[in-house]
Amino acid sequence: MNMQSPKSNKLNNIEAANRLRHGSPQFKAVLRQRCRKQMQERRDKLFNARRIGLDDKDECIENTLTEIVRREFKEWIIEEFNRMHQYEMDMMDKYLEEIMKNELVCPMCEKGTITQLNDFFVCPKCQLSLPAKVTMDDFYQRVKNHSVDHAESCNLKPCFMVIPEQNSYSLYMGCEPCSYFGLIL
Repeated sequence: MNMQSPKSNKLNNIEAANRLRHGSPQFKAVLRQRCRKQMQERRDKLFNARRIGLDDKDECIENTLTEIVRREFKEWIIEEFNRMHQYEMDMMDKYLEEIMKNELVCPMCEKGTITQLNDFFVCPKCQLSLPAKVTMDDFYQRVKNHSVDHAESCNLKPCFMVIPEQNSYSLYMGCEPCSYFGLIL
């Protein structure tokens, strides 16, 4: 079991995202190697074509072949760039999806990340502290479900409020303009 703190895990995740965003040296080396190989193959084809009968005086054919090689090389570079870019975007999407499913942004301040400490859900930014009556995944799903339910009938941003109840606190989501009110936790 990995016993790293959530903060060090988050730093590792951020470093991994930066490596993906800025490209790893291995990608660049592979791209460079493929480029050299294709250039060498095209150069060999061009020289072989000249060996089997092209005359030095025939500049038109030489220019045409050179232009074909340049055009193919340019197209290949663009295709490789697009393929690498799409791969990086897909990896970034997967990475962000993984991060987002494991973290819950505080509904009160929208700046901190809710963590579970002992029997409480706590936000370090706004000092929100709620009793953990359910698991973290259930808490996340309740916030998400109430947000989706509200968004189906109203496009305004709901507000969250903590209300004391019988020696405890409960989290509610409400929207005054559409009269939505729901217990989250």
